[in-house]
Amino acid sequence: MVKELEDTPHDEVGVLLDADGRSVVGESFDLQVRAAGSILRAQAMRNRRAVLTISSSPPESCQVASYDGEWRLALELLAAAEPTGTEPLTRLLDREGSPAAHAHELVAVTASLGVELTDALLERALARRPTSLVFVEAASFRPEGAPPAREPLLLRLQMAGVPVAVLRRGDDLAAKLGGLEEALTVHG
Repeated sequence: MVKELEDTPHDEVGVLLDADGRSVVGESFDLQVRAAGSILRAQAMRNRRAVLTISSSPPESCQVASYDGEWRLALELLAAAEPTGTEPLTRLLDREGSPAAHAHELVAVTASLGVELTDALLERALARRPTSLVFVEAASFRPEGAPPAREPLLLRLQMAGVPVAVLRRGDDLAAKLGGLEEALTVHG
């Protein structure tokens, strides 16, 4: 007797864009959007199933299976994204039915890294679920600029093996996300 089991297809990569307006400084949210779009586009070009979830109020999601198809819908969603979110990303990760939370791999894009989010990302990583973080240092968008911050929570994630890309005003997006893309390719 042979028993066939069919698993529901899950998205390979979940890109979770933090749209919490409280952490936005100047054009920092635009950099978050561009980073999320760059990661999603790279996955679409590889024909890897992905889902984009934006934590706006209300949250919005879009699945992408190929560059030829759903990519345009995701691009439109990103173009219209506004920092209107009021819930922390951890609520989206914990919410039942959250598309990004159920993806095999997760890339969180945020300018606000707190203990709760760090713990949630570490929990995923310790459960051997590939997890990455793109952290946009919003303080660098202040008119007077800001020296690079030393963020102990970023170090905690890196020490646990979570790939982290830190983006500042004026950074070359492709160069900064290159290492993160390599990590996603290894897991994919």
